[in-house]
Amino acid sequence: MADASERVEELLERPYWVVDLLPRQVPADAPGQFFAVERWLLDGSRGEGLRQRFADVLLGLNCYYDLLFIRDDETEGTLNPSPKRLVRWVLRDRGMVNVLVEGEGALVSVPLQSTCMTVYGASDELLGLVRQLAGSAGLFVWQPPR
Repeated sequence: MADASERVEELLERPYWVVDLLPRQVPADAPGQFFAVERWLLDGSRGEGLRQRFADVLLGLNCYYDLLFIRDDETEGTLNPSPKRLVRWVLRDRGMVNVLVEGEGALVSVPLQSTCMTVYGASDELLGLVRQLAGSAGLFVWQPPR
């Protein structure tokens, strides 16, 4: 069996959905000020509040699935960390947390300097649950055009 980091690499090639503050992708030629808004949202306590929403989605998922957390350059990860540890890892202001959804063959990737997280290879059942949890956290789930 491949180690966790190899599983992450394989899943990054699967179809994906974005869990975001915005209801759809902002076009490259949009007249607004996406990058200025994004920088503002990631600043200080606002960024921490956004990462808390991501943590809330993961906490909800962990009620239904075993989650294997792989931080930065780890190869094995931690299965079902305590809720306190899970939140602490996601509230960090830099780095990456990848979460393998055991038994589903799916990955949730949380770049900690971004206004979105990404779900790769989700089944319809898992995606439905992610949509519900994200909605309760004030987030949207959408799939970018291929």
